[in-house]
Amino acid sequence: MNRKVSTVAIVIIFAVLAGSFFLNKLIDELIHTYLSTELIDQLSFFGEYLAFVPGLIVVIVIVIVLVVLSLKGRVKEKKPDEVKVDLKEKRQQLIGELKAAEKSFLRHKIDQKTFNTISKDKNKELIQLESEIDAERKQAMSVEDANKLDSVAKDKKKIINDLLDQKKKKVYELKIAEKSFLKRKIDENVYKKLCTDINKEIIDIDGKVNAIQTANEIEKIQVQLAEGAKEIAKQRQNSKERVETHSLEDDLFSQLRQQKNN
Repeated sequence: MNRKVSTVAIVIIFAVLAGSFFLNKLIDELIHTYLSTELIDQLSFFGEYLAFVPGLIVVIVIVIVLVVLSLKGRVKEKKPDEVKVDLKEKRQQLIGELKAAEKSFLRHKIDQKTFNTISKDKNKELIQLESEIDAERKQAMSVEDANKLDSVAKDKKKIINDLLDQKKKKVYELKIAEKSFLKRKIDENVYKKLCTDINKEIIDIDGKVNAIQTANEIEKIQVQLAEGAKEIAKQRQNSKERVETHSLEDDLFSQLRQQKNN
C-alpha cells in the first residue's frame, strides 16, 4: 500500500468519524427540538441502541476501505506476472508463425528465399524474447541465483539457436526428399520413411527447445542445456547417415550450402 493510498484511507476514516459525531449531535438536537418530553422518554429505550449506529457505520466504512485497498494492492502485485504471461504468449505466437512458415514452404506457398528470411527473423526474435523472459525471472530471484542465470545465458542462447538451426535443416531435408521422390531418385516407400523419420526428429527438437524455455530452476536449465547439446549432435549424425544411405547427397549439400549463404 503506497503513501498516497494510505493518506486517502486516513482522510476517509477521519471524515466518517467526524461525520458520525456531527450526525449524532444533529439527531439528538432534532429530537429535543421537535419532540415532546413524554415522547422522548418513551423513545429513550431505543435511543440507547441508536447511539451505537454511528459507530457501526464507521466500522463498516473502515472495513470496506481496507478491503478495497487490499484488493488494489493484490492487483498491483500481479502486474509483473502479467508481463511474464504476455512475453510467454508472444513466444508461443512466434513459434506458431515459424511452424506456419515451415508448412507454407513445404506446400510450395512460399519460396526458399522467403522461408529463409522468415526463419532468420523469427529465430532472432525468439532468442531476444528468451533474454527478456530471463530478465523478468531475475527480478524474483536472489542475487546469487540471478548471477547463476547470467552465467548460463550465453550457453542457453547458443543451444536454442543451434536447435532452431537443426530444425530448419530438417525442413530442408523434407523438401529435398520430396524433390528426390518426384525425380524418381527414391521410391515411395523410402520417401514415406524419410518423411516419418524427419518429422519425428523435428518433434524431438521442438521438445528440447520447449524443455529449455520452460525450465525455471538453474539446475534444471543446466540439465536441459546438456540434453539440448546431445540432441544437436544426434540430429547432425542422423542427417549425415541419411544422406550417405540414400541418393540425396548432391541435392542436400547444394541446398544446405545455399541456405548457409542466405
